[in-house]
Amino acid sequence: MKVKFGPLVKKELFSLLISPASYAALLLFFIGSAVNFFVVEQFFTIESGSSDLRFFFSIMPYLCILVIPSLTMNLWAAEHDFIDSIPYSSFHISLAKFLSSSLFFIVALLLSLIIPLCASFFADIDTAQLVSGFLVMVLCGLCYTALALCISLIFEHQIASFLVTAVILFIINTIHLIPLYVPVSKYISSIIRFISFAWHFDAAGKGILDSRDIFFYLILITVFVTVTVFIKEKRKGKNYAPITIFLSICACILFFITTSLYYIRMDTTKTKLFSVSKISGQLLNDAEEKIQLRYYVSDELSRLYPQVRDVKDFLRALALKSSNVSLEIIDPEDENIEQTLSALGVQSQQIQTVKGNETSFITVYSSIVIEYLNNFELIPFTLSAESLEFDLVSRITILLQGYRKTVYLIEGTELSLEKDYSYVIPWLEASGYSVSAAEESNIHFDDITSPLIVIGSNFNESTIQKIENFIIDGGRAVFLVSGNNTEVYTDWSSHPIHNSGLQSMLSYWGFSIDQGLLMDIANYRITMQSSNGNSYDYINYPLWITILPHYVYEHPVTKGYSGLELYWASPLSVFSTEQSTISVLAESSPQSFIQKPFSVSTGNSAEDDENEYVTDPYSLKNMSFSSLEKKSYPVLAVLEGTVPGYYSTLRSRYTKIAVIPDHYAVSNMVEYTNSAHNLDLLINTLLYLCDDEALLSLKNKKVSVYDVYKITDASVFSRTKNAVFISVFMAVPCAVLSIPLIVFIRRKKNV
Repeated sequence: MKVKFGPLVKKELFSLLISPASYAALLLFFIGSAVNFFVVEQFFTIESGSSDLRFFFSIMPYLCILVIPSLTMNLWAAEHDFIDSIPYSSFHISLAKFLSSSLFFIVALLLSLIIPLCASFFADIDTAQLVSGFLVMVLCGLCYTALALCISLIFEHQIASFLVTAVILFIINTIHLIPLYVPVSKYISSIIRFISFAWHFDAAGKGILDSRDIFFYLILITVFVTVTVFIKEKRKGKNYAPITIFLSICACILFFITTSLYYIRMDTTKTKLFSVSKISGQLLNDAEEKIQLRYYVSDELSRLYPQVRDVKDFLRALALKSSNVSLEIIDPEDENIEQTLSALGVQSQQIQTVKGNETSFITVYSSIVIEYLNNFELIPFTLSAESLEFDLVSRITILLQGYRKTVYLIEGTELSLEKDYSYVIPWLEASGYSVSAAEESNIHFDDITSPLIVIGSNFNESTIQKIENFIIDGGRAVFLVSGNNTEVYTDWSSHPIHNSGLQSMLSYWGFSIDQGLLMDIANYRITMQSSNGNSYDYINYPLWITILPHYVYEHPVTKGYSGLELYWASPLSVFSTEQSTISVLAESSPQSFIQKPFSVSTGNSAEDDENEYVTDPYSLKNMSFSSLEKKSYPVLAVLEGTVPGYYSTLRSRYTKIAVIPDHYAVSNMVEYTNSAHNLDLLINTLLYLCDDEALLSLKNKKVSVYDVYKITDASVFSRTKNAVFISVFMAVPCAVLSIPLIVFIRRKKNV
């Protein structure tokens, strides 16, 4: 007689529908995901909130530790007599229980999609990342369910089943963290990483569909369901031959090895961050000899950080892209080549680990050495694939060309280039530039193809004329100039700069650095020691401006925008002419305003050297600026075209000029905001000035910024936030809890 499978699945689903534990699991999964995304990750906090779905998916494998045992603990309990009396095989019974509990988990996962849906009202959501993460999370959840199904058959008591399953899932989820606390061998570490369920989900959470992870889950699902059937059959008195078990184990091992050796990675990120671009392939094919890549990475680092796998995979993909590339991945500790690496300039890094009750530091390597025709370039330390392609291509380009591009750098502020702008030259050199920094008395711009960086505006007329001649000849330059000087190391008092010839020349070209200090409600929160000295105050400082993504325009310079902070910036106004076009690439928020200088003696506006501004954080906190005009001001603008001579009667050749109205933007002030955004944007600007579109496009291949920006009005933001909290933490739970009530009423009516 042919037995229908559908009614058995319906019976198992009905058992879950009338079980209180099922609804507790649904709510736990949903509320846990929401709390982590909205509260723990501070989604609604301006500047730190992010809609990056890695924060959404990261908690799910750990929520499954409690959710899955809740769904499976009662699947076998007190049903053996009934199950044995129905005309179904052990396979059909096990499969029905697996499918029903899996469907319930998928419902929980679908319910959690309300969270990114709510987040989409405030920020951009990467749909591809959501789909890839969801699909692999389904497989991950099914794998948990299959394992839990097997355990619940072994431990028939509900409480025992729940506890044992939760403990085993906890161990499997966190086992990859063991090397953080216990020293293990390289091979043990590899095995530990391989069996960790959470480790295999890491790539999908970033938007990568990796066949190794997919087959890992599929094979284990098959194994756990098969083991469950074996156990059920054995209890019926059927024994399987040892050869059958042996061959099954061998088949699983063979599948695991095959899928690990031959795999496919599908990059679903918006910028194709983990894929090798055509630009790289064309560059590699231009090489006349082999390009040797050597990745020196400590095994200890590999077992601590899943991101290292992304680096290895990208390097392998690059080597497969062209026959002109060879790759070696080397563990320096195994090869005992630390001294050789030191001679090459490869430096180790120290990371903190906890072993037992002791905190210690271990020395690790993650450096890439690129060799071509006996010349070397180095990527000193890398821990992710985010900017890896740009770093590799920029250095390979240097090796193929045989030289580094030069960038001119001059500084005219009250500060020191060596002391107060100490990050600029190393950052430029790390990006592949050779920096020519000259004193004002010895300035020569011999190569107009090399870009110029001008910091500050305190230059004599001779220097300004040299800058003008450089631009007239077709040179490109970026100017970081302020209309004020601030005592950055003392009381932060600020005074206007008067009679700046450089600023007058920029104004003649269309960039007017106006008098005043730019202030904005979108600003950095600083930490100040309180008056009693025993605590700290956190104050929003409107003179340290944060430029959010929605105030940045689509342009090659800002396409990969990661942030921009300004310190005591000046208001900038721009105008275009028939011969030149000025584009604003970034601006302050519509709620920004200008603080005009005041006379120290009278408190009235004045135009003398005693003018200064109110810059004290506590004083600004208690002041009202409601009467001042609020509007957006440019903070980054670029010119393309020709400009007239300010001192000369000539007109320039075609040129590009960029202006940022803040000469502190790339100073050591970046230490206060703990950010390298400004220096990163400086490199983007230089690539744009030099027409390096290919390199700039690679540099823009980075993790997308998902800042909370769509709602700018504070009152609307607050209302929408409250609506989200009510929907997520009240409406949805009430809707879930109404389901068992409806089921109970329907059952009562049927009775």
